[in-house]
Amino acid sequence: MTEPTDAGTSAGEQGGESQPAVPPKPPLSPSELKRERARQAKLKELEERRAAKAEEQLRRDEAEARGEAYHGHHVVDGEALDEVFEEQTPEKIRWRHRLTHRVILSILGVIVVVALALAFLVLNGVVKFPQAAPSTSSSAPADPTCPADTFDCQDNIGISVSVFNATSRAGLAGGLATELKARGYQVGTIGDKEMKSSSPGVIVSGLMGQAAAFNLQRNLPGLEYRKDDRADATVDVYLLGGYQGPMAADKVDKTAGKIVCKSAAGAAKG
Repeated sequence: MTEPTDAGTSAGEQGGESQPAVPPKPPLSPSELKRERARQAKLKELEERRAAKAEEQLRRDEAEARGEAYHGHHVVDGEALDEVFEEQTPEKIRWRHRLTHRVILSILGVIVVVALALAFLVLNGVVKFPQAAPSTSSSAPADPTCPADTFDCQDNIGISVSVFNATSRAGLAGGLATELKARGYQVGTIGDKEMKSSSPGVIVSGLMGQAAAFNLQRNLPGLEYRKDDRADATVDVYLLGGYQGPMAADKVDKTAGKIVCKSAAGAAKG
């Protein structure tokens, strides 16, 4: 006698276990295949990095456990130092000291030889050191022809003076001669005569006329003084291109002083 219940159940179970067929994946295109390979390579690289990092961390942990590392830094002990550096024996230390002494003595010897050679060359005039340039602030040497005496400003009356025009400006000597006569001077020759100087003019006298030349220099500022060999007290005045006229009579300095010669007159002019 059959058992339909069991048979029906078996048939139902068999029917429930059956699954629909899954179609296969289509093949990848070349571009998709390339992207897939790149993705797989990146995943592989990432896994290798993780494995290397884990391995490095494991080594550090083991080294710290053995006392060979501290917070990830390698600890060097005495044995490791002995392996790197050579042992310093007494013989090697003495040898190094002797070598140092020899080098120092050689350098000192070379310095002494060079110093002796240089001294020999200097003493024999072969080597000459440049001398310091003379100071420009020092005063210029005194002109031996310039009077060093101090003169009083004597009266205009009694001073005999000749006036010469050393320029091409007409009437220059005559105009000064008229002014000098008005101030009491005894005017002699008036004319044109050559004279060269960088000053506005030149006052010339002999030894006997130096006091009179000092008086004229106060009335004619900027003119330089020159001494000649005349024996009398006459004075010659030469007017040049820079001459601007005499000092106003009421402003003439009549205090005692010294004659201004060429170098000083040129400096005063500049």
